Amino acid sequence: MTMIGYTYAAPKTAGEALALLRKNDAQAIVSLQHIAEFKTIKMDDAGCVIGSRVTLSELKQHSASANYPALTQALASISDPHLLNHTTMEDSLNASDIELSSVTAALLAMDADVVIVGDEMEEKYAFSDFLQTDLTHDELVAFVRIVLPDESTSSYENAGFLSGSKPICGVAVARQKNADNTLRIVLGGCTDKPVRLQSVEAALAGKELNASTVDAALEKIEGEPLTLRKDLPIGEDYLRHLIKALTKKAILKL
Repeated sequence: MTMIGYTYAAPKTAGEALALLRKNDAQAIVSLQHIAEFKTIKMDDAGCVIGSRVTLSELKQHSASANYPALTQALASISDPHLLNHTTMEDSLNASDIELSSVTAALLAMDADVVIVGDEMEEKYAFSDFLQTDLTHDELVAFVRIVLPDESTSSYENAGFLSGSKPICGVAVARQKNADNTLRIVLGGCTDKPVRLQSVEAALAGKELNASTVDAALEKIEGEPLTLRKDLPIGEDYLRHLIKALTKKAILKL
């Protein structure tokens, strides 16, 4: 298909798409919407594989998401039907929209992997590394893989400025069933990108999770180098109080 000054292509495989992208033609529009392998959700022995072109609405309705409470709860927090129906998994990975940060926070807490394909290569990135990676013009996000050990669990909590309003802050938590009951705690929405609260994680390592131990660990947040958004309708002091409250609630849900 051609348009004035542009060409349009809708390849059906990743290989065809990469061949077009390698030409680095600024006048070419390459749609990835017809690549079947990028539009699937499947469970295997290693976990859940989510294609990069799967929409959040499709993911929300798929039975696989029920295995990951933090992801299910994060998707449920997105109230805008347009966002759910038109945002793909890949779109959500680096989205600046506060509502979409819920998905990113959940994936980071669950230590998801992002698989990139390029010219004769396929490379897996830890989610935290992917957030710091710039793709080249001939690389594509193929899928996201969530791998959590047996008996691991997760949760997500958020809050808006007013009851029923869009969220301004959210916290995702995942716990692995190992000797230390390792926690990953991720703050999103009120920061430009989701960030792990590593000092709180460390303070809770090997501890029983109850109101007392969590309250003590949350004091460590004061030492976290958080860069909070300035465009939110609440002051920083109240926002920090909200972060603690949501983190406690998310942890104690596990």
